[in-house]
Amino acid sequence: MKSFEKQFRKSTALVAIVAVLAGIFAPTFSAEAAIANTITFQGRLLSSPTAPAANLTYQMRFSLWSDADFVDGTDRVNGALVGAAWQEVQTITTDSQGFFIADVGSVSGLPEFDSSTHRFLQAEVKSNGAPDSSYFLLDNMLGNSTVDRKSVMNSAYAQNAKQLDGHNLGFTAGKIPYLNANGEFDRSILDIGTWHDPVATIADLANVPGKTAGSVVFVIGDNSLHTFDGTSWTRIGTDLQASIDSLSAQITANDADIATNAGNIATNATDIAANLSAIQSNDTDIAA
Repeated sequence: MKSFEKQFRKSTALVAIVAVLAGIFAPTFSAEAAIANTITFQGRLLSSPTAPAANLTYQMRFSLWSDADFVDGTDRVNGALVGAAWQEVQTITTDSQGFFIADVGSVSGLPEFDSSTHRFLQAEVKSNGAPDSSYFLLDNMLGNSTVDRKSVMNSAYAQNAKQLDGHNLGFTAGKIPYLNANGEFDRSILDIGTWHDPVATIADLANVPGKTAGSVVFVIGDNSLHTFDGTSWTRIGTDLQASIDSLSAQITANDADIATNAGNIATNATDIAANLSAIQSNDTDIAA
C-alpha cells in the first residue's frame, strides 16, 4: 500500500473533507443476541491532521478478505472491490469530536465466518455522495506496508461454535438434529406427520390431545402406528404382532404336516416290509 502521507495528499484532491483514522480501530462482536451478529467498529475522522471532522456524514464500505495486504489497482479497480469475500456500504455520522460507531453487518448480514476467506476486515470512507473512486482506506498500521486490514478477532468465530460445517442445531431443513434429555430424537424431525405420545389401546386414540390431520400415534397394545386424516384413525402398514402370529401359525401347521408325513412314511415302511415278506413266501412256495 502507498504510504499514509502519499495517500493523504492524493485523497485531499479527491475528497472535499479529508477523512483519516485517528486512534480507535477495534472491531468487536455486538452483545446483541443471536438475532443479528454484527461487528462494532469505532473510529475517529479528521478533516486535517489536528481538526476533527465534526458532525458530518460519510459513507463507509466494509469488506472481508483472506489476506491482510491491500493492493490498489488489484483489490480495488475504479473504486470497485475485486475479490472481497463479503462487503457492505453504510452511512455514518460523526459527533462533535469526529468519533463514530458503525455496526458492521447491519446492512448486509455477515456471512457464516470461514477461517480461510473471512480473516481480515477492511474499512474505507468517502464523503457522502462522492464517487466510489474517492474511497479512502482506513489503515491503523501505517508502519507496515503489508498489513492494511484488521485481523478479525477470534471472537468472530465464536458464533460458529454452535455450528458444524456452518449448520446450526435444530429440527428443520438444513439443521443438525440432536438427542433430547431422554436420548431420543424429537419426533418432529420425521416427515410423515405430527407425532404424539404413544397410547395403550386403539380406543385411546379418541382421546389424543391436539390431534390434527396428519397426526401419528403408536398404539402399544396393537404394536402398530396409526395416522389421523382429520376424521378417523387408520393403521399405517401391517400389524407386526399379527404378522408374527400368522407366521407362528404357519410354522405350527407345517410342523403338524411334517409329523403326519413322518407317520405316513413309517406306515408305508411297514407295508413295504410286509409285502417283501409275502413275496419271499411266494418265492418259497414256487420253488417247492
